[in-house]
Amino acid sequence: MKGTVAKSPYLRTRFRYKPTRFLSREQRENQEIEMMKQNQFRARKLDKNIFSRKNLTNQRMNKKANLTQPLTPQVLKRTVRRERIKTLDRQLKEEKHHVKATKLKKEILQRVIGVPEKQSVHLTEPVPFAFKTQERGMRTAQEMEQISELIRREESVSPFKARPMPEFPTPLIQRTEIEIVPQPFTLLTDLRGAMHQQRLAEKLEKEEEEAQVQPFRARPANLDKPPFMIQPSDRPLVIPEEVSFHTDQRALDRPDYNKLYERKQRRADRIRREKERVEMENERRRRDFKANPIGCNLGEVEFVVKPSTEPLTDAVSPFLQTKTRAMRRQEYQSNESS
Repeated sequence: MKGTVAKSPYLRTRFRYKPTRFLSREQRENQEIEMMKQNQFRARKLDKNIFSRKNLTNQRMNKKANLTQPLTPQVLKRTVRRERIKTLDRQLKEEKHHVKATKLKKEILQRVIGVPEKQSVHLTEPVPFAFKTQERGMRTAQEMEQISELIRREESVSPFKARPMPEFPTPLIQRTEIEIVPQPFTLLTDLRGAMHQQRLAEKLEKEEEEAQVQPFRARPANLDKPPFMIQPSDRPLVIPEEVSFHTDQRALDRPDYNKLYERKQRRADRIRREKERVEMENERRRRDFKANPIGCNLGEVEFVVKPSTEPLTDAVSPFLQTKTRAMRRQEYQSNESS
């Protein structure tokens, strides 16, 4: 037997393709380089004629600026308005104003003018009112009266009376009686059944003809030849070989492994118990009770324990529901027994 040869599993994960959503470092660098190429700053060439020119800046500074001329219509309007105001003021100063008093109206002395007369206010008169329930009751009463009026009108109308049917001496239309003769009809099922029976009969006839033409004839038996005998095989016998499995080897190695594991487990338990014991001793040492010293000196003044002035605690049984349930159960059982 050969040992098991380890082979890597045939996984399909390496053939799967998942599109990446983020760019790699090289792609980002190439993208930045393309952006830099697109947004490159290109300086213009230096004009060498600048160095050959003389006093270029002084000529620009010595130019005289032209005076601004008011061309907007708004400025012209202001000047016209000012001139008109000046002329009006001059005319008012030259003219002489004469004051003329108006005549006195004699009606002012006889009666009051300009003040409205006092109007008399009418007193409010109380109006009878009705609640909504009364209005609804009146409304329903009116509706019932209207319905009863409609019923009376319908009853007063004369009932419907049909006219008698006229009697005709002779029939208006003469009917001719036609004799109906039934005709035979054929169904498709009957046709299919007849065709099936015909095909079946033809098939049976053909089989009978074939049986008569080719009769069965057995071959003659050879009684001199010996019968069939089982002969032994010429191949060598198969020798079984002992097969050694890895499971048997692992089963032999298992007790040693169990012993090693138990040894490690006992060692770990011993270390854990030792650690717990040390921690418990430290905790007990930390929680050890130490009484505080008394304020007075025991050698000079004797310490006397005084009894407490508080009354003793009276024991009270708790109010449990179990007692009441037990009492009720006893009462119920006694009632049933009685």
